[in-house]
Amino acid sequence: TYYLGSDDIVSDLLSKMRQLSLHQHSSLIMSVATKASVERAQASTKSPLMKSWKWGSDNPAQCLTENGWTCCELENVVFLGDEKSSYGRWNPPLQSLDSGGSDVELGRKKYGIMYVTARY
Repeated sequence: TYYLGSDDIVSDLLSKMRQLSLHQHSSLIMSVATKASVERAQASTKSPLMKSWKWGSDNPAQCLTENGWTCCELENVVFLGDEKSSYGRWNPPLQSLDSGGSDVELGRKKYGIMYVTARY
């Protein structure tokens, strides 16, 4: 979603994906950056790829719900570094991502990457 240009484009895409879902037990998993994370990425001098980020959301559950998906902020949205964000993979602790030894809350604000699951 980072490279999509606007709320309208993201909304249209999520809505179309919902319409094309084959049955009521379809799932969607997506990575979403917070708005602040997108702003930091656009100002990045280290990564041309990150400079191209265009869209982020501070409330992806609401965005998904408005487009026909079932998503609960407390159950379906996890941040990079949260225990539930590994999905069976190795998940580096935030301390290894930040030389300053940040805690999880600081990591949420700094990195601002969320993993979101939703169902039809």
